[in-house]
Amino acid sequence: KRHYEQFADGTVIDIEEEIPFDLPNNWTWTKAKCLYNIRSAIRIHQTDWQSSGIPFFRGRELVELCKTGNVKPEIFISEELYEQNKEKGGIPQKNDLLVSAVGTLGYVHIVEGTKKFYYKDAYILCFENHFNLNPKYTKLVIESDYTQKVIYGGSKGTTVDQLTIENAKDLFIPFPPAEEQERIVLAYEKALEQIKLLEQNKSDLQISIKQAKSKILDLAIHGKLVPQDPTDEPAEELLKRIATSDNRPYKKLDEDDGPFEIPKTWTWCRIKEIAKSELGKTLDAKKNKGELYNYLCALNVKWFSFDFSTIKQIRLEEKEKERYLIRKGDLLICEGGDVGRAAIWESDKIIYYQNALHRVRFYENINQYFYLYVLNYYKTLGFIDDVSSGVTIKHFTQNSMNKLYFPLPPIKEQCRIVSKIEELFLQLDTISDQLA
Repeated sequence: KRHYEQFADGTVIDIEEEIPFDLPNNWTWTKAKCLYNIRSAIRIHQTDWQSSGIPFFRGRELVELCKTGNVKPEIFISEELYEQNKEKGGIPQKNDLLVSAVGTLGYVHIVEGTKKFYYKDAYILCFENHFNLNPKYTKLVIESDYTQKVIYGGSKGTTVDQLTIENAKDLFIPFPPAEEQERIVLAYEKALEQIKLLEQNKSDLQISIKQAKSKILDLAIHGKLVPQDPTDEPAEELLKRIATSDNRPYKKLDEDDGPFEIPKTWTWCRIKEIAKSELGKTLDAKKNKGELYNYLCALNVKWFSFDFSTIKQIRLEEKEKERYLIRKGDLLICEGGDVGRAAIWESDKIIYYQNALHRVRFYENINQYFYLYVLNYYKTLGFIDDVSSGVTIKHFTQNSMNKLYFPLPPIKEQCRIVSKIEELFLQLDTISDQLA
């Protein structure tokens, strides 16, 4: 069968070449103007805008309403003007469709008919549903990929994307029997519910993955993730050896002062007892001399990684370079901003750091990754924020850091713990990636 269009003067033309694609036998192609009376509103001048009264929707409010189901009107008109326009040109009725027509095109809202509102001419088109057609089906058609391409294609050449009344009238609508329209809408809504359920399940699973990681860290830091090996050198012996090599007396911390229980082969320590921690170069454009070099600041340090999108430079004299150099394996901790946020430098690239960061280098092959995980765990518990100075702006100073008690397992157990954490985290990350 061929398709024809008949005009008001009785003229009939063959439009077979315009037909987008074939339809089932009991469907037909028609144009939107044959189904709906397409129009816009009477112009409302800006001088008529008010801060209260009848809500007045522009394109942006309609798009927000379509996206979220709610909108907070910013502009209103008087009840009197609303009634005047209602008398002159009518207002949208229940099951009419409002379509965004300038800028962001093709968003469709089905009028519920329970609340008074008016809308901006040209920016919103009203498809008046005089034949009581299924508005949900028409909404699906207009919001389909095919119709959206047609709508935006017809707006080319204009300064701002626009769906004119004439272009809207000429939109082709695939039109099945009423019963089938209803079945299509029901099938779509059912599929949408399934998608929402799947998305919620994905969201719930992502939350479960995050909780699982927290539990893994909790077990690890408490010494319950891997079994203790009685042949491992006790951690206290390690602390004594470090103290001796550093020419300072060894003083054991009171076990009762620790924030939680740890295995007997572990001990409590402060960072200063197991590592050398130093702040970086102070930024002072007037005093800083020497050549320009790349440096890291707090913005570059994320949890477990680095952000290189913005790398700044600082002047360093030759005698300062070794002092502020970052070496592979250094643990970098934010002194300000998101205090305690940390990552380990794993590159051989030459780079320096400034005084918003602590550079921590551990003694005696102590596993820096174990303490990165401890810091992350302490951050989630609020330990780091609790000891940081400042009210509005927090600072995790050297004194703040040395207020914290850190668990110290035997060296070999540190390695086993880190290995097990990474193994389990990798499995969880694989599941998380599959959900994306």
